Amino acid sequence: MIARLWQTEHRSGTGNGVRRFCRHVLVSHVCCIGGMSWGAFFLSTGEVRSVLSLWADRASIDALESSPLYRETVARFQATGVLREPQTVELFEVTGGTVSALALAAELSRASNIAIDRTRS
Repeated sequence: MIARLWQTEHRSGTGNGVRRFCRHVLVSHVCCIGGMSWGAFFLSTGEVRSVLSLWADRASIDALESSPLYRETVARFQATGVLREPQTVELFEVTGGTVSALALAAELSRASNIAIDRTRS
């Protein structure tokens, strides 16, 4: 499993737009591409927004980054001028860990007001 961390800064006052884009547009496109086997976490501190996504393997990330749909979507959002440089992507091999799946799902649902996808195993 590979963790992909994307980080960017945004113009002051535009954090809600970045959050909406990540949650509603980007994730739906990424799910169409496939390979994001465990989900995504949306992180923020000040004017920095991050998306930590968990992927089955490097080939899945390569498929994302070469996808015309993904590239068009990101380019369209970058053209709005909301995001500031630098934007970075780091990849990490997941070597272990632990999670309470039900507690995590409940907290994510509460924090983001989104439905829990109970169809995935």
